[in-house]
Amino acid sequence: ETVALVGSPHNAEFNAYIKENVLGYWENFMLDTSDWEAKIPEFHRNSFIRRYTRRHLICHKLAYTNYREDLKSSFILEQIEPEKLAAGNLKNTDIVMKWVGNWGSFDNFRKNAVGFIIRNEDTIASWSVTDCVLGEKAAIGIVTDMDFRRMGFAAIVSAANADYWFQNGKHELDWLCVAVNKGSQATAKKLGFALKQEYYTYTTFPPYENISDLTPDEWGEWAEYYKRAAETAPELYDKILEHCEKNAQRK
Repeated sequence: ETVALVGSPHNAEFNAYIKENVLGYWENFMLDTSDWEAKIPEFHRNSFIRRYTRRHLICHKLAYTNYREDLKSSFILEQIEPEKLAAGNLKNTDIVMKWVGNWGSFDNFRKNAVGFIIRNEDTIASWSVTDCVLGEKAAIGIVTDMDFRRMGFAAIVSAANADYWFQNGKHELDWLCVAVNKGSQATAKKLGFALKQEYYTYTTFPPYENISDLTPDEWGEWAEYYKRAAETAPELYDKILEHCEKNAQRK
């Protein structure tokens, strides 16, 4: 989801190479140390990129073990079988399959990852897929369709994902989210996740996962920020507006 810059920020030749050949204009990044901040103009072409806070939560034991009992009637919890899911016509299949596709192939997904969905007859209401795996650790993510939120599905489907990994050799699960996403953190805590650390990352776009993550005042502050951007870089403003409109429709 981002590019990490580590090591010494004082190598001007390296920074110039990153700026010209590695980091795209719209690309997010995170920094190993705060010393890198002063060097942002040296390694990134976007002068309107901004810092925001994310949270890293970890879990060593699933607290929400009776999750299957809370599944509503007419909904089914099941493990993702890529070929079977891709051949169906459930709403949100394309989004879930794009996530599965991040693993490169169905075989690689089956060998190294796992995913679960909650569905009814025609819609995948919520889904949780492994984001990445390293040794005895795995990171998981969740998404719930707008029409099925506040029904407990996010906790159930992510608990199934966590349960699978704890039963298959993982000893630590990671959960990462925007610091203002209270819903995501509440779901994580229900499963037994606890805050490990906060960290910064940098973006041109509003750092939210749900529109309600930012208060009206915070949205207003972003609007003022983009107004200033439009005065010096109208093409940047147009691109941001296009991104936000697409994101609002998707949410």
